[in-house]
Amino acid sequence: MTTFPILLLAHLIADFPLQTNRVYALKTQGNKGLLLHVAIHVLVAAVLLQRPLSHIPLLFAYGAIHFAVDWYKVNSPARKQTPGFLLDQAAHFFTILVLTAWQPALQSILPLWLVWVGVFLALIPALLTLLWVIASDLQGDRPDSPTLNWASHRLLPLSQKVGSVFVLSLLVATLLIAV
Repeated sequence: MTTFPILLLAHLIADFPLQTNRVYALKTQGNKGLLLHVAIHVLVAAVLLQRPLSHIPLLFAYGAIHFAVDWYKVNSPARKQTPGFLLDQAAHFFTILVLTAWQPALQSILPLWLVWVGVFLALIPALLTLLWVIASDLQGDRPDSPTLNWASHRLLPLSQKVGSVFVLSLLVATLLIAV
């Protein structure tokens, strides 16, 4: 069952630290931006896998399903973003479970313990982003709340900074292991 943490780590890296404000803006402007976002997902997953060229069908399915889920989210605007965010992440999580059932024993270039550490650390920017989405939604109902005002302006940049440090740390750990 090594596929699950590998794909989950790839998803958390690509959907949070590597989905910059620019990538997000491009994603919402059309299919080219969405394809860029999906390509980042597939590339991160491929980089984490041993022998990625032997897993092209899985990588294609991962990318195609991610495209479909995000296309639906981008083309289904809502007044509140929290429900869409949670449904989007649940759909991606379910996709990873299905792909794990299909090919459960993929191997990572990283030791499995480091993949799991990466997953848990990558949850930090994901949770900060979730809190930012919730705060941004709630601020519309409570515009005078200093806490919500702070959270809706500070949590996303904090998530991006934490995510950048995480990605750089994972790269350094990978290089140290390879040496």
